[in-house]
Amino acid sequence: MLEVLAFTTPNSVKVPIALEEMRLDYRLVPVNLRQGELKWTHDLRQ
Repeated sequence: MLEVLAFTTPNSVKVPIALEEMRLDYRLVPVNLRQGELKWTHDLRQ
């Protein structure tokens, strides 16, 4: 299952729509970037 971190932007809406169309399981996790809820703790290029 994929975990989708989303903020209320047009691109955040596009991802769940695409996942639905591909019939993939995902969990939507709302994130408020204005309150600093998302902090990267690792390098994504691993």
